[in-house]
Amino acid sequence: MAVPKPPVMDWASADQVRDLMAKGFASTVFLETDDCRSAYEELSARGVEFIEKPEARPYGIDAAIRDPSGNHIRLTQVSEMIAP
Repeated sequence: MAVPKPPVMDWASADQVRDLMAKGFASTVFLETDDCRSAYEELSARGVEFIEKPEARPYGIDAAIRDPSGNHIRLTQVSEMIAP
């Protein structure tokens, strides 16, 4: 997956985030993708173990991963919201 924008933090802050993630303190991390099901298939083929398969939700489609440190990661494909 490509990072579409520049980093949102400086290197020192990024190091602190990496330290916290290594301890399992990241809570939930959201990664956005254009095609959740395709990304799920690709990552599964590479050995990533998902705890939730892609599922349609009111905001789009998402799947869940728990990394080795216990952080919860959501792979999300956001759909356009239609106003009532």
